[in-house]
Amino acid sequence: MDDVIPSALDLARHLEGELGPTVLVGGAPRDLLLGRSCRDVDLAVSAPLQALVEARPGTRLVGRPPRQSALLPWRGRRFEIVSLQGLSLEEELARRDLTVNALALTTGGRFVDVCGGGQDLALGRLRFNGSARERLSEDPLRALRIFRFAATLPAFSVDRASFEAASAVDLASTAPDRLGGELLRAASGDLPLFLEHLGRSGLLERAYPVLSPLAGDIGEKTIRRLKRLGPLSSDVAFRLAALLLDIPRDRALAEALVSWRWPREIAATVRRLLADGAPRPGEPLFAGRHLRWRPRERQGLFLLARAGLDGDAEGRRWFEERKRALAAELSDGGKRLFDGLDVMAVLALPPGRAVGQVLDDLDDARAGGAIATRAEALAWLEARKRRGDVP
Repeated sequence: MDDVIPSALDLARHLEGELGPTVLVGGAPRDLLLGRSCRDVDLAVSAPLQALVEARPGTRLVGRPPRQSALLPWRGRRFEIVSLQGLSLEEELARRDLTVNALALTTGGRFVDVCGGGQDLALGRLRFNGSARERLSEDPLRALRIFRFAATLPAFSVDRASFEAASAVDLASTAPDRLGGELLRAASGDLPLFLEHLGRSGLLERAYPVLSPLAGDIGEKTIRRLKRLGPLSSDVAFRLAALLLDIPRDRALAEALVSWRWPREIAATVRRLLADGAPRPGEPLFAGRHLRWRPRERQGLFLLARAGLDGDAEGRRWFEERKRALAAELSDGGKRLFDGLDVMAVLALPPGRAVGQVLDDLDDARAGGAIATRAEALAWLEARKRRGDVP
């Protein structure tokens, strides 16, 4: 059991003593029954959220009614809490999106299942809770959520009626950052399966117009890359970069990346890899400029390249270039062998762009395996000076 569950139950017992019945709801009971670790735990209290804010200073309300919740710090974590708003627990569970999410765990350790979620967990079945049309009218994003759960819960499938209902949803009014959030979460699981569901349902172009090129041959190439990359890395930034690698680098993609509002670190890595992640014909996979990338970004560059290569010959090329890159990274910790002052002294150059160009050439020579030490770099510069090859 993940240590977040005991902490959540401890908080629930405290809140129960202050505000009345409190239970764990949603993903935590589901994951406990599946034997999966729980990262986030939601709680439901019978009292109004305002009473929680008054009882627990530091609690912050987020969202707007009727989807308002509270974030409560507790022993180094933040728990999201909703109010039953005068409903019984059974009525609250009946309003939740999927049957497998309509479960609760009491402070006494009793599971509450009034919607058939336990049976659906046993069958590996995902379906909307109650009326699919009603659940989707409450929040159209649930059409993407059911496909995302199919991608992140191993061996689960979407039942036919729920699939058909999700396929008919209009997402035009859904905020782009919520759409981007589902794409981000799907990347932690079987992203090719998520894309397959979106394609079959017709939601791909409605939810993510910028991904419309994936409907053709580009999509088949992208799926192959994603399937190869999956076993190599669980880094969602690498997977998202692989998804977008063959999408035209135009204004639409730039605007989409902004509107999806992914976490800053993930978005920055995706942008860096998109700028240099696709190997160009006749060019090395690894160039001097990559020496100045962070180790994680360099790793992503090579994994994207490997996942996109077909055939043994290309695989051998990748392996040889990766060896050269590792040698360059390990020598002197990946720092430049020479700086601008060194270049100006050897080549008698004044400060300016020419110095930067020589430094870039030095980095490229090092990345290609031509030089590995400061002495070799000095000899390389001297030979260039003798040839008159000075910018």
